Amino acid sequence: TGLYVRGGGPDQNLILLDGVPVYNASHLFGFFSLFNADAINHVELIKGGFPARYGGRLSSVIDIAMKDGNMKEIKGEASIGIISAKATVEGPIKKDKTSFIFSARRTYLDVLAKPIVKQASGDISGGYFFYDINAKVNHIINKKNRIYLSHYMGDDVARGTTQGNEEFGGFKTATEDKFNLYWGNIITAARWNRVITPKLFANVTGTLSRYRFVVANKHTEQTRPEPEDYTGDILFDTKYLSGIRDVGGKMDFEWIPNTRHYVRFGVQLTAHHFSPGVYAITSNTDLANPPEKIKPIDATEGAIYAEDDWTVGDRLKINAGLHASNFSVEEKSYQSLQPRISARYLLGNDIAAKASYTTMTQFIHFLTNAGIGLPTDMWLPSTRRVAPQQSWQGAFGLSKTYRSAYEISLDGYFKEMTNLIEYKDGATYTDLNSNWQDKIVMNGLGRSYGAELFVQKKEGDFTGWVGYTLSWANRQFEDINQGRWFPYRYDRRHDISIAMTHEWNKKMDFSVAWVYGTGNNVTLATSTYKSLATGDQLNYSNPILFYSGRNNFRMKAYHRLDVSFSFWKQKKRIERKWIIAVYNLYSRKNPYFITTNKNFNGKNSFSQFTLFPIIPSIAYSFKF
Repeated sequence: TGLYVRGGGPDQNLILLDGVPVYNASHLFGFFSLFNADAINHVELIKGGFPARYGGRLSSVIDIAMKDGNMKEIKGEASIGIISAKATVEGPIKKDKTSFIFSARRTYLDVLAKPIVKQASGDISGGYFFYDINAKVNHIINKKNRIYLSHYMGDDVARGTTQGNEEFGGFKTATEDKFNLYWGNIITAARWNRVITPKLFANVTGTLSRYRFVVANKHTEQTRPEPEDYTGDILFDTKYLSGIRDVGGKMDFEWIPNTRHYVRFGVQLTAHHFSPGVYAITSNTDLANPPEKIKPIDATEGAIYAEDDWTVGDRLKINAGLHASNFSVEEKSYQSLQPRISARYLLGNDIAAKASYTTMTQFIHFLTNAGIGLPTDMWLPSTRRVAPQQSWQGAFGLSKTYRSAYEISLDGYFKEMTNLIEYKDGATYTDLNSNWQDKIVMNGLGRSYGAELFVQKKEGDFTGWVGYTLSWANRQFEDINQGRWFPYRYDRRHDISIAMTHEWNKKMDFSVAWVYGTGNNVTLATSTYKSLATGDQLNYSNPILFYSGRNNFRMKAYHRLDVSFSFWKQKKRIERKWIIAVYNLYSRKNPYFITTNKNFNGKNSFSQFTLFPIIPSIAYSFKF
């Protein structure tokens, strides 16, 4: 459900789509990526040695650029599978002047499951689906000016309805409960590219990013015929909303004074609007006691930066820069200076050493319901009480290429983080009676370190890569775990990824991917004690749970094997393709979350819930 890079949390990744921050990057609990590959031009991942032009997150940068659209001719592709369908079309609006691209996806699990659920239980209905849309227009004004307009929108939607009827004393009462859960993003960017001189370029960009998470419940009761003392139908409606909206602008410049220097500098400004858990409760009865609504919070974040890619000689290249930022909220301002430096030195024609040191500041925080892993995301600002997160990271690595077909790299890193936040023991987003700042523990420390090995074969009929990471990630809070260090929830000791593709011929290939990861850490009670109850209270007293420490239990390892066969045929201008795939080939029951139950002997037991067993699929696609 999230990306965890070098001991960081899912909120500590700066994910950019055409320069706009993305706050939730997956569909269906991580089963689908938020980004439709048919609409994406390139992706760049930076795990360390961050250039100064990036800021606002601690752990990584994922910079994604959409395709600009074909200026010459109309092209398209579409596919339909068992659970989803997608289509993309691109081409010129005016040849060699203006182009567009439009791409859309939708799953139809809700449509397929509806008759099955209805037949199984006529009183229950519901389903789940997601959709997303990518669109972009690219226009060349003249040789020196170009404009781009890109847009993304998408939602995950889960719905359920339960109906019931009861009869008592000649009166019939009909009840209905409706449940809705949805979350999604809207991302928009407008960019003007200007060639000022042959050595100076500028990009002026306006951005909009909105993420929301909504849980809505509605309960109704109707009694017929109406009793004499009937006060009317009962209606109870609750809605929980959490989200963030950013409106921003930035100016980025690129200056190339000579062949040894590539200078970038710019300024960025963002207006944040946070909705940190807003409840709306309506009822026509006096049963509701609406909690005090948590007011939205507005904040402003600004930054300036400068960096230089300096080619010192034939063997040494250095990137050095400074990122300076300011965050204003609730009449409080935070400032941060973040120096960055990285270097790459050629030890020979095919081997290089690299090293980096970076400091980062993150003014926004993130809380999620760690118990069940559902996307109950709450994005929060730094405030007068909550300081911004900060980190520093040092990294060193070696890389070697062999005959241009093979590449191997080995990297080591060490990172420290400060001013982390975490829910207090027992606190969750469903607690209506307190402000979010009263539910958290602040001023936490984080420490992570490890080594990463990557081997890749890039040429030939057989291509692929193997990645292995050995890492440690720990946290420390004064008011958690008696102030002792404890393993982070996503402390993953071993992480292995293997991906291979074999092209049998020009019409068929076979792909296989296997992933393995050490299980996540959770907090479970290790023993129970009877409370000091006496007399009649003895039979009704609740046991006291004892926890040996935070994140004291490690869940089973996660691993799965995915395979796919692709067959395609070219006929005139149309390429047709069949894809037969199996997700989780050996149907590994990977743990998703754990719950505590009490068996018939009154003893506690644990149940493991899993998602996504073996899932075969078949899809047909074509390109023109």
